[in-house]
Amino acid sequence: MRKNVFVLLIILILTVRGNVCVSAVNMRFHDNTPCKILIPNDQGKSAEQNAGQLNVRFRAISNIEKKGTWYYIYNEKGKKYKALSANIGDVKGFSSNFFIVSKGSWYYLYDENGKHYKTMSNSIGEIISVSGDTFVVQKASWIYTYNKKGKKISTRATTNK
Repeated sequence: MRKNVFVLLIILILTVRGNVCVSAVNMRFHDNTPCKILIPNDQGKSAEQNAGQLNVRFRAISNIEKKGTWYYIYNEKGKKYKALSANIGDVKGFSSNFFIVSKGSWYYLYDENGKHYKTMSNSIGEIISVSGDTFVVQKASWIYTYNKKGKKISTRATTNK
């Protein structure tokens, strides 16, 4: 059995009023603490479909340390919850829900669980900042901002004087 989070245990339809359904989702966090949340359902969607779209974060990265041949990821309580081989590359920066690694000619984006989800060429520039759901890259006299999915969301000229 997985040691991680047991997300969706039971879904019960609690009430139907007009076109709005509310589902109660019984959950357990990674430390086995029970909780219950209410999810309003969109019209025409089942409780399961809406629960699947629910974005609840159970972990937040507070630090990533390199010790020997391993990277250790720590949560918001300072507890080590993930170990990754240092062979993945050099960590360039992290925020609470993703981090970026550089290896060879590539940047690799990882989620808070240490799962790789995006590869980008390092020809986009040098990573200068990772914060929130974005990261910032500088290439020549241009600054580019990307979201955590790797989509460019803004471009501006540097203000070097």
